Amino acid sequence: MASSCLKGAFCLVNVLYTITALITAAGAVFFCLAVKEITDLRNYEKYQLDTTVYWPQLLPYIFIAVGALVLFVMCCGCCGVGFENKELLITYNIFITIVILILSAAGAVTVAVAIQESKEFTNETIHDVFKQAQLRVDVAQKFGEFEQALHCCGADGVRNYQRIPLSCCDSKDDITCNDIMNQRKGCIEVANHWIKWIFIIGTTASGVTAFLCVISLVLAISILRSMRMKVVI
Repeated sequence: MASSCLKGAFCLVNVLYTITALITAAGAVFFCLAVKEITDLRNYEKYQLDTTVYWPQLLPYIFIAVGALVLFVMCCGCCGVGFENKELLITYNIFITIVILILSAAGAVTVAVAIQESKEFTNETIHDVFKQAQLRVDVAQKFGEFEQALHCCGADGVRNYQRIPLSCCDSKDDITCNDIMNQRKGCIEVANHWIKWIFIIGTTASGVTAFLCVISLVLAISILRSMRMKVVI
């Protein structure tokens, strides 16, 4: 009976941490695409030899890799428990420990470094894109879409423009539009606000996933011990 309860609890926890890991990975994919979309608008000549990888660009890939690793780990765990295979459970314990360490490290880096570094990265990137928008029509159009999506105006605010574009306003009424334009914040400030919250949510999700992984590891060790006791008996 105890063994069945352990197996049931183990499978439930595995499903839960897999769901949280995959949701985090999906969010990381969305964030990667959003970052790439804006960085592709920068001055190519300025960045073509720049091999620096910033944490806002690297962290999402770590969470995506963890999501893929978690699927493999879950398969090892479920097969190990289902077939009562000790080798698979030992493999599971090793890899789930690696997942816990990666998630803990990623969460710590996000809190200690990534949030602050993202401000510098966002500031430099949006300033560069805004300069390109003044020189190229295609970049201006894309930056206008960016302003509409984030409800922001210019890099630092409406003062960046001599003539404020319609992308800084969602209303067709001129009076209302002028009021909205004057209240719009710069895209750097708005982007930093959203990135900060994305990182906070990602860190929280990775913490929840790591916690569930620890519970799963404890259950896996308990199941492994019960299997060894059966062999001795």
